[in-house]
Amino acid sequence: MRKVTLRFAVLTIAGALIFSSCSKETGPTGPQGPTGAPGLAGLPGPQGATGPQGATGPQGPVGPQGAPGTATNVVYSSWIPTSGGPGIPLWTATGASTYNAAAIFNLNAPAVTSTIINQGVVLAFIRKVFNINPGITAPLPFSEAVATGWNDYYDFIIPAAGQLRFTYKSAAPWSIPSISSAEVRYFAIPGSVSGGRFIDGPAKGYTKEDLKALNYEKAIQLLNIPETGTNIR
Repeated sequence: MRKVTLRFAVLTIAGALIFSSCSKETGPTGPQGPTGAPGLAGLPGPQGATGPQGATGPQGPVGPQGAPGTATNVVYSSWIPTSGGPGIPLWTATGASTYNAAAIFNLNAPAVTSTIINQGVVLAFIRKVFNINPGITAPLPFSEAVATGWNDYYDFIIPAAGQLRFTYKSAAPWSIPSISSAEVRYFAIPGSVSGGRFIDGPAKGYTKEDLKALNYEKAIQLLNIPETGTNIR
């Protein structure tokens, strides 16, 4: 039995020496490999509490003024007398011959802008015409037979933006103080025209000729204008 134990011990020691002689030494650490792809994002965490409001910053500079908008409503004047009071006629013969007229009445008309002249239309009316029924309100141009071969004729032109010029013609004209009983009113209608008709604005669907043919009552009804007053500021 002792021999067996001794033999086993010798074999164990020999095996350990053989294993030790066969083991290799540990080499140096190799280089770091490339970074792997990012993993999936985790779920968002809960929202944190709102922080305190910061101080108000300084006011920025004023921006440039925008382009004027397009008018969409009719601008209408009040009834304007053609005299400055009793004995103060505002009609004048000066410059009337340019239009083969007996007299002209010049009126500042701020609603008659270049846009209205180029794209819209201006309607004008007259009432309280001398020697005519004072209840008549007529669109311009207006002609009335006074006697055989004798007509009084009133009309208006637009000499420039912001101006209207009313004219009076007659084969036998009345005096300027006489015709100064008249009052005039005008409407400046915006919009744009295509194919001869307004395609937008309050006169949509109408031609300029349609509008000029309207009597006063139909014009104020169509354009939603009060019988008196003005919206010119």
